[in-house]
Amino acid sequence: SLNVYPTVVTDLLNIEVTDRSVVQIYSVSGIKLFEKEIESREISLNSAGILPGAYILRVLYDGKIHQQIIFVK
Repeated sequence: SLNVYPTVVTDLLNIEVTDRSVVQIYSVSGIKLFEKEIESREISLNSAGILPGAYILRVLYDGKIHQQIIFVK
């Protein structure tokens, strides 16, 4: 299973997964800005280097692809 919170990010984006996964963040124009393989069950990503706006979060796990919009303030 996958849990992503909050959807409006002010400092940390938290991602919880049951297995190894890959986290990617894209601009809304489709440019990949970030990619990291997660080997633990939980990761917190700091949004300090990201400009405010809307982004696409993509998580690849258990042979599935989860995509959602996140907002950075």
